[in-house]
Amino acid sequence: MRIIAWNLNHRTREKRIPAEVGHFLESYSPDVVTLNEYVDGPSRESFYRELRDLGYSHIELSEPTAGNNQILACSKKPMVRGSLPSPKYDSAAFSNFLHVSLPESELDIVGIRAPAYNSRIKKEAYWREIAEIAAESKAKRMILLGDLNYDPFVGIARSVPKVGFSFHSDYYIPNPVGDWSFISTNGQRSSRIDHAIASESLEIAEAEYIAEWNSIVLAGPSDKAPVTDHAVLSIRLERMGTNLDRRTLLQNI
Repeated sequence: MRIIAWNLNHRTREKRIPAEVGHFLESYSPDVVTLNEYVDGPSRESFYRELRDLGYSHIELSEPTAGNNQILACSKKPMVRGSLPSPKYDSAAFSNFLHVSLPESELDIVGIRAPAYNSRIKKEAYWREIAEIAAESKAKRMILLGDLNYDPFVGIARSVPKVGFSFHSDYYIPNPVGDWSFISTNGQRSSRIDHAIASESLEIAEAEYIAEWNSIVLAGPSDKAPVTDHAVLSIRLERMGTNLDRRTLLQNI
């Protein structure tokens, strides 16, 4: 199963969604898509029709709050709204959190975008609340992914495959392949701030950043006319069996 997270850089405005977004989704064809820094509005109806035409018949959107962006999740597999509460640290934390579940795969997914807090105290308070929420599902196959607004691999060799999630020992963060996930408009600054946080019960086979795909510039400096300033974070999970698969396996033992 392949899941992607992509920051569309809408900030707080209902920006036009370029045709390249649909072209990429059609070509790359992930099973589940989470879009962060997304702003909903009346102009999105054509985008939702396009998603359904591409096979993403299950669509969920985080609750809006004034002056903040949201998370959009869509799936080709059956998907329902999850029951985890959104963080209540502030309105930005609340609207930038979306929990969905894939019942057939017994997989829980949280699309996330950490607000860009200026102080260490605020950052730690926010992440402590996220960790408390995640603790409710530590026994499940759970993955939180999106723009974390920090790089857990600073000072760590690129060859290190994963690190523990510092706010909860039952979760880890795989090290994506790629030099950056965010780049400034002039190309002078870049960072690796888009990541996945996975429960120990979930095995991630591959994590990578995709800045270009089939001649589509997904992310890059402004002179390349990119879709946005964040690369796609692509996560491939080991084969996710369904309930039927597991029942059949047990019957054959």
